[in-house]
Amino acid sequence: MSRDKNKKLEKFDQEIAGIRVELHKLPVTEEDFLSSKKSIERLEIQAEKQQQLLLKYVEGMMMEISTLQATMKRIKIDRKTITVKEDENSNDRSKIKNVGSDPDSCLFGADRYLQIHKSTDSKKKLLNSKKN
Repeated sequence: MSRDKNKKLEKFDQEIAGIRVELHKLPVTEEDFLSSKKSIERLEIQAEKQQQLLLKYVEGMMMEISTLQATMKRIKIDRKTITVKEDENSNDRSKIKNVGSDPDSCLFGADRYLQIHKSTDSKKKLLNSKKN
């Protein structure tokens, strides 16, 4: 029996020695945990900063897009205005071309001019009355 007791006591002593070794490791483990905690906190702060930078970048892109859209609208309006002005000018030109292409109207105008300026005063009055 004393052998059994001695074996049990040795087992207990070994377990106690193992527990003491583990107890000596606790401060190192605690330091590791604290170091990990600090690293996680730093990573968290860094992630927040990166998120803020990303948000600023996205806001900048949105501002640029809205500016480009406004510019494009102005360009479209300017193009429409230019097109309308060109259409008005082409309409005026087409009227001139139409009148200019009719040889009778040109001859009639020249004939009328010559009649008025070469005639006497009495004939001028007569021609002017026919005109009205």
